[in-house]
Amino acid sequence: MSIGNGLKVGGSVTGNLTGNADTATKIKTARKIGGVAFDGSADINLPGVNATGNQNTTGNAATATKLQAARTINGVSFDGSANITLTPSNIGALALTGGTLSGGLTAAGEVISRSANGLRIAYGNYGFFIRNDGSNTYFMLTDSGNSLGTHNSLRPFIISNHTGNVTIATKLNASGGITGSLSGNASTATKLQTARTINGVKFDGSANIEAFPPGVPLPWPSDTPPAGYAIMQGQTFDKAAYPKLAIAYPSGVIPDMRGWTIKGKPASGRAVLSQEQDGIKSHTHSASASSTDLGTKTTSS
Repeated sequence: MSIGNGLKVGGSVTGNLTGNADTATKIKTARKIGGVAFDGSADINLPGVNATGNQNTTGNAATATKLQAARTINGVSFDGSANITLTPSNIGALALTGGTLSGGLTAAGEVISRSANGLRIAYGNYGFFIRNDGSNTYFMLTDSGNSLGTHNSLRPFIISNHTGNVTIATKLNASGGITGSLSGNASTATKLQTARTINGVKFDGSANIEAFPPGVPLPWPSDTPPAGYAIMQGQTFDKAAYPKLAIAYPSGVIPDMRGWTIKGKPASGRAVLSQEQDGIKSHTHSASASSTDLGTKTTSS
C-alpha cells in the first residue's frame, strides 16, 4: 500500500467509503425509472418508450393511436381508432332525399320543385296540391281519406300556361261580387248590359216600366181598371206627383173618354188635345113624321 497523492490498493478493499467514486459497478440503492427498478448493473426497458406496453406519462404526445377516453361527436362515439360518419339526423339536418320538418320553414328565396306536383297541404281528410303538367297549372284535390294520394277528378281551378286564361270548372260562389266582362249566359242578372226599348220605353231590367207611355188612352172591358191605371173621366191630377202624366196632359186634367174624342193630329180649326164633344155628348133626339110622334131617344155619355 502506498499513500502519496492517492491511495493505491493492489487487492480489494472492503468497507464503507466516504466521498464520491469516479465509477461504480452498480448503485447501492436501486432506483426506479418509469416504474422499472434500476441499479446500474444491467440495462432496463421502459414499456411504451423503447418497448411495447402501457405507460402513464404526463405532457402532450405528438401522435397517438387512439384516445384513452372515447368522446362523442354529435352523439357518435369517437376514440380516434377509426373514422366515423355523421348522418343528417346526427347534426339535426334533413336528408337530401326525403325528411320531415317538425316545425315551420322560412325561405328568403324561391322554393323550387322540379316535379309536376309541387306544394301539397295535407290536413284533415283531404289533400290539396299545385300541379304543372307543362301546359296548364292546376289546383288539385285528393279523395277524402287519401290526403297524401293522387288527385281526384275535380279540376276547380285551371291556368293556361300559354295564355294565362283561368278556367273554373266547378261552381263559383262570390259573396263580394265579380267585376268585369263575362262570356256565356247567366241564369239571372241585375240588369241588361245594353238597355232596350219596349214600345219606345227604355228598359234595362233594373226597374219596372209601363209598356205604354204615360197618358195613352187604353180600352178596358171593366169598370175596375188594373193597378196603377185610372178611368178617364175628366178628373184633375197633381202634376207634381205625376210629372210624366203632366207631360202628356199639361193642363192637369185627364180627358173624359166616356163620350169625347181626342184629336191626335191637328185638323183645320183643331189643335192637339182639343175635344170633339159637341155632337157626341149626352143629348136628346126627337123625331116625328106627318105630325105623328115617333118617340124620344136619349143618348148617354
